[in-house]
Amino acid sequence: MKTGEYLNLLRELYLAHFDMKKNKEILGQQFDLYAFCEVKNEKYIAHQSLKIYSYKDYEHCLVELQTVFDGSNLTREFFQDCVEELIEIDNQHHQTYLTYVIAVDQGVSGEQAAFVRNFKFSKSYWLGLKGWCDLRLILVDLQSHKVYSNKKGKEVADKYNPDWLKARVDEIYG
Repeated sequence: MKTGEYLNLLRELYLAHFDMKKNKEILGQQFDLYAFCEVKNEKYIAHQSLKIYSYKDYEHCLVELQTVFDGSNLTREFFQDCVEELIEIDNQHHQTYLTYVIAVDQGVSGEQAAFVRNFKFSKSYWLGLKGWCDLRLILVDLQSHKVYSNKKGKEVADKYNPDWLKARVDEIYG
């Protein structure tokens, strides 16, 4: 599978719940796809005006297509700057996931996979009282159809497998 086909499958996956932009620039870097989702949760008594609590969860997905893996921008500083640019903290902010997906055409080495597995980034706002942000780092080897992720990315890594994506899209659209 080539990166273009993979990108089309990702668009189909994101279509139902995400707002998307192609070729979005963030911090001077061009991303092949940017997807954003906001989920608002509320609990109330008897009437919606009598709220017990209300909070929002967010997900920002940055998708980068590469011929050969280049992890030069995978630094804490880059993700810190990304978080500052993308996330707006308010009284309802609960949790944000920054999902960074790198799809590579020409394979991934064991060292590169280990680097991704061991990469961590998390940020807390007001000691967690105003929420937090976690990085889900996903590396997709399109040559072997394997997916590598950091600890937080394991929650969704199987959804980025090219075989799973193709089967899911075929199931939906026939």
